[in-house]
This record gives sequence, structure tokens and C-alpha cells, in this order.
Amino acid sequence: MKQQLRQQIRVARQGLTPQEKAFKSMQIQQRVFPLLKDESHVFLYQACPQEVQTTWLFEHLKQHVFAPMTKPDAHMTWLRIHEDTIWEKGCFSIFEPSNGEQWNPSQSPITIICPLLAFDRQGHRLGQGMGCYDRWLSRYGMHVKQIIAFAFSCQELPSIPHETHDYPINAIITEHEKIKVKP
Repeated sequence: MKQQLRQQIRVARQGLTPQEKAFKSMQIQQRVFPLLKDESHVFLYQACPQEVQTTWLFEHLKQHVFAPMTKPDAHMTWLRIHEDTIWEKGCFSIFEPSNGEQWNPSQSPITIICPLLAFDRQGHRLGQGMGCYDRWLSRYGMHVKQIIAFAFSCQELPSIPHETHDYPINAIITEHEKIKVKP
């Protein structure tokens, strides 16, 4: 079921032109920016071409911003981003920092901005299927203040199948709205 949903959403997302993705990504980033102004530590992903882009946020956030470095076993380590950060393609062909201070739990609480393939309004997210975020959250979730997901509105589904180890998200930001999930 999850694989069929992933394929359905990939097709919907591919229907967006590069110009539409760029415009909608900017709308999403600008919508979340005021929500992050009081956060001291923000975890932010470096987007693949088909995902909501995050470049503007990397350039404009003044907090301690960290990006993931993912190992082949799908375990993530978060490194702090600086002007001298060196970005290299990682094991999943995603640009990742190759240098920087590693996050440690004393640097909490954190807000995570995460990508997804699909979402529902109950706070369930469907990722790529590797479990990177859920695996990391199962170990460090107690240090997370909130999880905000970025998505294009075409990625919404009425319901996402979920399991007990799936971490719910607190909010979804699309080009049209901010969806706050009730706990």
C-alpha cells in the first residue's frame, strides 16, 4: 500500500514544472520563516530537485542551522552549517555537509524541518521508505520541540497508513497554508 501511495505522489509531484516548484518553494519558505525566528537550533534538509527547495532558508536563517549527513545504513548525523561549509553528494546523491560541528543533545530543544513524499492532516508523513528520520527520532526525539514538514499541496492524501514507530509531525507548510496538527 505504501509503495503504491509513493508512486502516486511521485507522479503528482512530477506534474509540477521547475518554475512552479521554485515559486511554490519560495512561498513555503517565506511562510515558515516567521515561525523560526525564535528558535535557537533548526535542523534543515538540503532538497533534492523534486522536493520543496530550502536554499533561501539556508541563506537567511541566523540561528544555529544543522543539516543531515546520512550514512549508507540510513543513520543520520547533523552538522552545523557555516559560511565555509563544504557540500558534497552523499550516499543517496543528496548534497550534505562534509564539515562542521556535530550536533549533541545539550543543544536542545530543536525544530526539525523535514521533507516528505505525502502527508495527511492527522500528522502522518510518508517518506522515501528508508526510515532515516524515524530512526533518528526514536533515539533523540525527546530533544525535539517540533517537527515541521514541507510539502506541495499536491502531496496531500486523505489518510496515510502508519505504524507505531512512525513519528507524527506537528505542522505541514504548503504553498497555500500552514496546517497545525492537533496532538
